[in-house]
Amino acid sequence: MVFIVDWFYALFELSPLLAIGVVAFLVTLLTNVVTKYTTDQEKIKRLKDEMSDLQDEMKEAGDDPETMQDIQSEIWPKQKELMMNSMKPFLYYGIPLLLVFGWLSQTIAYQPINPGEDFAVTAFTDDEAPDLSLETPSTVQNTVNELYDPGEDQTATQWTLRANQSGTYNVSVVPEGTDQSYSHQVLVTDGYGYGQVETTIQDSQVNRIRTGYQATPPFGSFSVLGYQPGWLATYILLSLVFNLVLRKLLNVA
Repeated sequence: MVFIVDWFYALFELSPLLAIGVVAFLVTLLTNVVTKYTTDQEKIKRLKDEMSDLQDEMKEAGDDPETMQDIQSEIWPKQKELMMNSMKPFLYYGIPLLLVFGWLSQTIAYQPINPGEDFAVTAFTDDEAPDLSLETPSTVQNTVNELYDPGEDQTATQWTLRANQSGTYNVSVVPEGTDQSYSHQVLVTDGYGYGQVETTIQDSQVNRIRTGYQATPPFGSFSVLGYQPGWLATYILLSLVFNLVLRKLLNVA
């Protein structure tokens, strides 16, 4: 398992798009192989053909409600049977698939904060909130403190920080003139992964505290009308392409 993780990280270092593509291909290959050998493929193909024929009959029936209803009553049991057969493979690969998604989400959704690298922590408050200060461990440098307006009737105070050693650091936002403080964790690491992106605070003038992690751009600077696909959109897109190809190659219904 450790070898697989190290291999993935090395591939991700080379190209995030390539790493996501390899994982998407392997997962799609696995799900198709499991589907092929855990389901009655002949039965599924027969059901799909029968349903296709019935749908053609519905088109030919036009506006005849009685005929349409009769055909629909034939389609429904076949749809139910097809769905039950299609769900069977998920019992085999469902949990491993969820684990893979969870691991990917916690590993590559955002770029890590490395030792010696500047990062931002931002506290969002109501417009009438008092000034804020940030308490940090002695090993975390607080280099900049600036106030800006993020809109939506809020004010934001942003601190630029730097930690020279890897570790999990607790920082606290303190409204001046009060005895309150709000804690937030930041992960600094030599490897991959990220910590708490945002802390939401209920019933307080400090609404949320956010670490300025940068989302991983699998396509680099490429964008479509200003939109840059994230890792999940990239994974889904590649999986759909691989699924179309592999189903034909493996003859999976």
